[in-house]
Amino acid sequence: MSPPDFAAALAAGVTIVTPNNRLARALVARHDEAMRERGARAWPAARVLPWQAWLRGLWQDALAADALDPAQPLLAEAASAFLWDRIVGETATLLDPRGAAERAAEAWTLFHAWREPDESHTAWARAGIADDVAAFARWADRYAASVAAAGAVDAAHAADALAAAATRIPAWRDADVVLAGFFAPTRQQSRLVAALRAAGTRVAEAALPRGRAGRTQRVACATPQAELVAALRAARARCAAEPGARIGLVFGDLDDRRHEVVAAADDILCPEIAARPDAESARPYALSLGTRLPEVPMAAAALALVAWSAAPLPVEAAGALLRSPYLPDGDRAWRQRARVADAWREQGIREVTFAAAAKALAETGDAALANAWRSAAPPPAGRQSPAAWAQAWRAWLTAAGWPGERALASSEWQARERVLEALGAFAALGGVAHTLARDDAVRALRAAFARIVFQPEAPPAPIQILGVLEASGLDFDLLWLAGMAAERWPQPVAPSPLLPLAWQRARGVPRSDASGALAFARAVTAAFAHAADDVIASHAVLVDGFERAGSALTAAWPAGGAPEGDPRAGRAWDLAVARPPLPPLADDTAPALPAGVRVRGGVDVVESQSACPFQAYGHHRLRARAAPVPDAGLTPLERGALLHRALAAFWEDVRTHAALAALDDTALRARIDAAVAAARPALGAPRWRSLPPPVAAAENARLAATLHGWLTAIERERPPFTVIATEADATLALGGLDLAFRIDRVDALADGGTAIIDYKSGRVPVPKRWFALRPAGTQVGLYALARAASDPDARVRAVAYAQLKAGSVAVAGLAADAHAWPALRVPGGDRHSPVARWEDAQAFWRDGYGEIAAAFRAGHAAVAPRDAKVCAYCDLQPLCRVQLLEEAGDDDEDAHDD
Repeated sequence: MSPPDFAAALAAGVTIVTPNNRLARALVARHDEAMRERGARAWPAARVLPWQAWLRGLWQDALAADALDPAQPLLAEAASAFLWDRIVGETATLLDPRGAAERAAEAWTLFHAWREPDESHTAWARAGIADDVAAFARWADRYAASVAAAGAVDAAHAADALAAAATRIPAWRDADVVLAGFFAPTRQQSRLVAALRAAGTRVAEAALPRGRAGRTQRVACATPQAELVAALRAARARCAAEPGARIGLVFGDLDDRRHEVVAAADDILCPEIAARPDAESARPYALSLGTRLPEVPMAAAALALVAWSAAPLPVEAAGALLRSPYLPDGDRAWRQRARVADAWREQGIREVTFAAAAKALAETGDAALANAWRSAAPPPAGRQSPAAWAQAWRAWLTAAGWPGERALASSEWQARERVLEALGAFAALGGVAHTLARDDAVRALRAAFARIVFQPEAPPAPIQILGVLEASGLDFDLLWLAGMAAERWPQPVAPSPLLPLAWQRARGVPRSDASGALAFARAVTAAFAHAADDVIASHAVLVDGFERAGSALTAAWPAGGAPEGDPRAGRAWDLAVARPPLPPLADDTAPALPAGVRVRGGVDVVESQSACPFQAYGHHRLRARAAPVPDAGLTPLERGALLHRALAAFWEDVRTHAALAALDDTALRARIDAAVAAARPALGAPRWRSLPPPVAAAENARLAATLHGWLTAIERERPPFTVIATEADATLALGGLDLAFRIDRVDALADGGTAIIDYKSGRVPVPKRWFALRPAGTQVGLYALARAASDPDARVRAVAYAQLKAGSVAVAGLAADAHAWPALRVPGGDRHSPVARWEDAQAFWRDGYGEIAAAFRAGHAAVAPRDAKVCAYCDLQPLCRVQLLEEAGDDDEDAHDD
């Protein structure tokens, strides 16, 4: 059938078959538009079907005519994928069984599409064939046997079975069919077409009309980003100049750049939406590439709930689900529920059961959801049919409150329906899997969701963003072909790794050799050249630091000028450039605090203010913290908590230096073990249960060894003392602040006075740094001031940090005199002494630290880290953006050097 007869064929009700869904929808839309232009108010629907949908219709015709021997149903796509997953997944040596299963299914379809009628894959399983090909042949044998056992025919065999039955189907005689837009029909397609013709079906193969002017040009852009921006700007300009124009933007690598393309399209084509993202806002563009169902928030919530019914969830997944709007009262209560997940992370919990989550919600006052989850009964363990699992999961989702109570937007409603359809498809797996264990069923549902691409229906958009194959056969007013570089077009050769390469080349399988890829690319390029009034082919000159040339297939097209405008960004960049310059504003002072205010954070307020004023402001006034990340073992904070509690328990038992000295090593280790056991409740039983037993045992042994090293190497060598306080509460008024904190330990010395000790599980600052311009290690000085303020008669004679690091115990501190603690420095004792007299140290702590506290109260919050180490251990960098200051400093230095 010639191109001019194409519209007549649509009007006459001829069945038109296309290679893909998008072309079928476009032809229907074109037909409907033509009928409206003729003034028609109603008309018969155009019968345009993609190839696979047409085959399913033919199969129903064959079953109705009793033409198949034996009469067998077509195997559902979900059932076929399940079989491949199960068969390939039983190969224990594979790193990515699901990916291998997808490759195997593709190879199976490719083999049947291009094989000779009586050709078999069985011989490929013998020795001497490549390992991957042999493995595929063995998988294929098992797959074919499974399909036969199910009494079905899979989609890959359908065309051949229909060809064999064609003469026995009366409905096909004198029928009219047009195959439209097929660039390279497969051997299997050609066999079916020949059989249909032999049976009396009139089958025509028609190229799509080339009615466009086809003004072509090629453009070189500096980078892929500049190319993307240029294409989107051209689309925007054409839409503004010609409302109603149809525009196509084609990207060969759309799969890899989806998120980048969407962000740029929002920015350039609809900046008002980019400023306030809204998934439901109508956009002037449509993307041909959908989203995998597990990446759709509503579907992700449903899948997480199903998985949670069977096993604990990782804390990250549990936290994401608690924040979901698709739970009852989710829009209002998500912040409160997020704090539940933060508490789990702070406790180092890695996995959470559904019951534990319900309990935690009840404890935080989220009674509605907690009660619903407590009353929800998870599907029972054991084996059930796929239909029973699907029914149980639907009931479970309803009981758990999915998808929430609020009215759903259009895309959300479609996502909900797609989830329910996926559960319905899972129920139909009974033909190939009579029963499934619970874990296997959940695993199969995850795989089924991952194979589904979701794209909500939306009003027609003037700008279509497409891949190469999706754009084939469509027509536009403007068509921009991006990525037409020499190494990308023709597309690189990509044969199937599971089929013999020689076999693929001998049968002309697409992209199995360079000549076939070139022929296909030439045909597609020729079609694109007349698919629009204006056709632009572009490529990026510089990609990943390497220069690229344009494709030879568009080299004859006239060269166009370089795109205008700054390629770094889109509409947002244009607006920023057009905005008048703003004067710089140094805003590093927060509102002052009232005098005497109680500040949470204790001595760390002064330590942080000295390290970096913004760090102190962020942590202790904004209460900003990065979300904790669970570790395989205990976190540093947890190890510190255990260390403090164990030492407190030890000295509450032993009390004096004399008692310590009297213990032999066996007795000492027994006391240490008892102290370590007494410290365990500091973390709580759930945290210990979350640790693998070997890890928990190693943490206990590590703590015991550290305590033993400290007590024998440091404490036993001291002059006599008595521990008079452990974890003692204290307060201090300093610089207008009222600080509250806890002193790790206070010792009464035998010859009078006291010593204050602060435990550290990492390296400790030496005394010299306590008295620097920006001091570090301020805690012990503050403790000494607090002790003196609370009991002026209790003379403080020594302050020290105990370094209790595994494998490295030490002490660093300052003593009023050499008799108090000989291992510590004495003021004025040598040229390295940071102060001349003990009184000078006390004065510095009072005045110097007081100035730091006063600065915090006054609101001084400059981003001014003391040194690089402060930033290395700080979690506020996304908030303070200290990197921008560093980059500005580097620029200033470069300018100075020039």
